[in-house]
Amino acid sequence: MLKTGRILLLSSAVMATGAFTACSGDTTTTPIDSLSSDASSAAHSEVDAHPNVVVILVDTLRPDALGFNGYENAHTPFLDSIAGEFAVMDFAYSTSSWTAPACASLFTGHYPPAHGVTEGFFAYQRRIEKADDFQGRVLTMEEKKRRTQTITLNRFADDMKLMPEYFKDAGYRTFGIATNLNIGSEIGFDRGFDQFKSIDDGTAPVLAETLAEWAPEIRQSNADGKPYFLYLHYMDVHKPYHARAPWYEKSEDEMQDIRNRYDSELAYLDGHLKTLFDEWAWGDETLMVILSDHGEEFGEHGQQGHRYGPIYRETNQILTMFRGPGVEPQKATEVVAIHDVLPTLMGAAGIGEPEEGSGLSLMPLLRDPAPSKDKFWKERAVFAHRSRTRPSLAHVWASNYKHYRFMQEAGVSWFFDIMKDPLEAENIQSKKPRTSQTARKLLKDHRELGFGHRAQPIEIEIDPAAAAILGQLGYSDSTSD
Repeated sequence: MLKTGRILLLSSAVMATGAFTACSGDTTTTPIDSLSSDASSAAHSEVDAHPNVVVILVDTLRPDALGFNGYENAHTPFLDSIAGEFAVMDFAYSTSSWTAPACASLFTGHYPPAHGVTEGFFAYQRRIEKADDFQGRVLTMEEKKRRTQTITLNRFADDMKLMPEYFKDAGYRTFGIATNLNIGSEIGFDRGFDQFKSIDDGTAPVLAETLAEWAPEIRQSNADGKPYFLYLHYMDVHKPYHARAPWYEKSEDEMQDIRNRYDSELAYLDGHLKTLFDEWAWGDETLMVILSDHGEEFGEHGQQGHRYGPIYRETNQILTMFRGPGVEPQKATEVVAIHDVLPTLMGAAGIGEPEEGSGLSLMPLLRDPAPSKDKFWKERAVFAHRSRTRPSLAHVWASNYKHYRFMQEAGVSWFFDIMKDPLEAENIQSKKPRTSQTARKLLKDHRELGFGHRAQPIEIEIDPAAAAILGQLGYSDSTSD
């Protein structure tokens, strides 16, 4: 359905600045295949040393839509019941408000300007309309047809190592199933998986069918003395929101009705996650993270979705919760981000550190349920970025510093105290000049790192069926940014 076309431009040179890489300490891994497996006991001891790793990503999930986070209209009994077994990061943020750049950060440990995947399959028709692409001339019908049938995406650089590649190199068997068409071979998300399937328009039951087919092979990995790495990407909570019975209640208010559909989708998925956990019986011996890639707005700032205006909290804050060996159940208040997940999982699994990236291992926080006394974590800021197709070359930025948010877009800036003002209604730059200036300076320093040039632009052909799916997901609305 989505066909990779010719490569328009290939650049695997080192990024203009080395400031994006963060390699400290021993980054070597211990491949399990290099260890003796003559005896069954030796094989099983190695599996225990390197636990099975499960990553469950729920696309577009706002953490405040869950019952254990205080949402009164939640129907999430399963997730609520297991939350107490996890280390829940209450102030976790994405590096974007779009799936492709956010998940690219998850897979690489980089911010979007460094990994280069700054957008996915979205608003492709907008590229037809951009006059600066054509020096102002009128397109011929053949040119319009060609540009309607193709889009240009940035693909991971060949020399940028991804999460499944790290685990595969360490001797893991790697499996991935995704139901968002952004997470596929076009951008390179399939790299490093022994088995990978991207389902363009799949729901939880469709994902479950593929997982059931693979189950004997996945379980055989442990019998052979090899742990497995499993990535599951659920799309149910994303547009289009289905009215799932019995949880959905119709509302005459349009925005409330949309929210009710969203909540019913989450309730529907919650039941499927319970079935998943019952079937696989994952316990504390399995290293696990349940997270989202970005959130969703329901009118808090006048819009609906996750592609409009500044990167407000409702689109940028994400669910992030860990369980497994060495992880103490807790509610953590440190500011963390999605690109911290890769180094955290690698460290917890005992396979070293990423070769590059700016994400940090959260294991020092996850091991200790007491509030951190370390000034570093208290002073750390994490950032978010989103490029826009209109106006040309415009970018949206945000920094999350302590429990404040500083945002910039087209020369306009905002500063919010999210503890006192969780809906981000009052811009308090003048009331908190010192703190807002600190957040501004941190974001300025981050922006000055610039953009890397390692991503590979490629042209992708799309057929009418793919275009229809893009429209259903809200990725091809030519009236939207």
